Amino acid sequence: SMPGAMDFAAAVHELTDPVSVEFIEEFQRSTIHRPLPDSFVARVVDESRKLPAHVWHGIIDGMLATGPARELGTAGIPTLLLWGEKDAVFPREAQDSLLAMIPGAELEVYLETGHAVHWERPEEFVSDVMAFLRKPVALEGGVVRRAPL
Repeated sequence: SMPGAMDFAAAVHELTDPVSVEFIEEFQRSTIHRPLPDSFVARVVDESRKLPAHVWHGIIDGMLATGPARELGTAGIPTLLLWGEKDAVFPREAQDSLLAMIPGAELEVYLETGHAVHWERPEEFVSDVMAFLRKPVALEGGVVRRAPL
């Protein structure tokens, strides 16, 4: 679950075109814990400005309408969860729920990191994803190693 989801949804539904730069910047900065270069945040804000209000509305509506994917537990898909301990969007309890729902799922916790793990710790993020992708996967009938990346 996302703390403050309903308040955020209400704010998103008030958006009209063009979506205000102030809203976009406040939203993007709210996902970050570790300082990032202003030039990087400016690029993220510029890219986000390309989204019309109806896209923001659709994204939040889709997020709120989507319940937990309980079938993930039966899919047998190797799963890596990447989470920043200072994530202001999804709390640790949400990660624990996913871990309980998905047998064999792995959780990498990034200390002093917010929601945007891939922005705040890009080298560690890539390293962890690549290490996960290189792990052998146990399948019926034997073990299959993923192709080298």
